[in-house]
Amino acid sequence: MKPNSLPKQYPYVLNDEQVFRLLKACPKKPFKDFRNYTIILKFLDTGIRLSELLNLTVNDVNLIKRSLQNMGRVVKIERFIL
Repeated sequence: MKPNSLPKQYPYVLNDEQVFRLLKACPKKPFKDFRNYTIILKFLDTGIRLSELLNLTVNDVNLIKRSLQNMGRVVKIERFIL
């Protein structure tokens, strides 16, 4: 006898207006606020998981290749905020 299968649930995705409002609400000064803004951009741009983002180090960032090296996996960066 097969167990009842639950319908597949897809993750909630922000629409363009929600993304715009989220980024607009983020202050960009002082440094701590800019850091938070950049973290939100990385979530939106790469789909990186929270645990992966928290484990990143300076050595994981390749500015020339515009990529993040993360636990053996390379995440391509679409947008760069310097």
